[in-house]
Amino acid sequence: MTIVLSVNYIPDKKNSVTLRISAVNTVRTVRRNGCCAAKKFGFSQKHWSECGTYFLSVCGFGGVTPERFAFSAFNCDGFPGLYILYRCMIALYQFVWTVLIVREWGNEPHYTPSDQKWKMLLFLSYWSYFGLTGYFMFAAIAVSVYHYTRHNAGSLLSNFSPDESEKTITVDEVITLNVVEKGDRNKNNMIKGLTDKRELPNYFSFMWFLQVIAYSTSIGATIVYWLQERPNHIFGAHVHGINTVLCSIDAIVIANPYRFCHVIYASLFCLSYILFTVIFWTFGGLNHKGYRYIYKNHLDWENNISDSLLFTFFITFIIAPISNSFFWLLIKIKENIIQQWINE
Repeated sequence: MTIVLSVNYIPDKKNSVTLRISAVNTVRTVRRNGCCAAKKFGFSQKHWSECGTYFLSVCGFGGVTPERFAFSAFNCDGFPGLYILYRCMIALYQFVWTVLIVREWGNEPHYTPSDQKWKMLLFLSYWSYFGLTGYFMFAAIAVSVYHYTRHNAGSLLSNFSPDESEKTITVDEVITLNVVEKGDRNKNNMIKGLTDKRELPNYFSFMWFLQVIAYSTSIGATIVYWLQERPNHIFGAHVHGINTVLCSIDAIVIANPYRFCHVIYASLFCLSYILFTVIFWTFGGLNHKGYRYIYKNHLDWENNISDSLLFTFFITFIIAPISNSFFWLLIKIKENIIQQWINE
């Protein structure tokens, strides 16, 4: 049996806030025959549903309050202005360097001459770097939109006065809770509770997904590059080093959780890149130097399939999990330090 609650905000002339919550009982119906898979393995539809719910709880992008994404780890209940400024500044920095790198790529003396800039997408490094740029820019927009809409929702309660007598919250005339306000801080907390739906908006879920991809591939792309050569100019350093530094800084600042099982999305991202290179090779594509390989001696479907398969396994099942584990551990250490500091 499931309880469905519908909440309506009803202001009255006495500056009171009334929440009318209707409870509706619904009964989950299960087909008698069930599905074929449930029959075969002896599981009921309920069991499959529970398995799906568990999978989403550990691998999905939900089950977290919006505040975990809208505030920094060091200012969860305070003024969000500094965090919004941080989001905008790091997004601007990353965007500017992305434009500079795209403009410089394919030009001497820093890169091999090429008149087809789109071929920079043949390399995992730029998949990762553009993913990082997308994450920073989308995060700045998402956080700004959340606080803007939250501010507008709070303005609906601008006439809510803490100097009046008791405010009453009525739940279908069965439960009455008396909330006594004692200052602006309590008023803001009540506004926050009334306007927050406690569900993670879709744009924060997508931001979370971009974060996983950006974090997990930043170290991987750097390792793959350093196995071949060393960056000898500032543009290469940004794509294969400073990107990891920016992710580490962001991991310390953010407040949202980082789930270990999200490594599957990083691995799928790497497999998507490999599939792209296979399709590119199948249709006779050439790299920016006019050769058939992507990474010489590592990703060459024309002359060295065995090493290409080994490279695929390496980045998908070794590099991606290591990168994901690094940031998962970094965020866990940060959370423990903050928790100890709060307890003291």
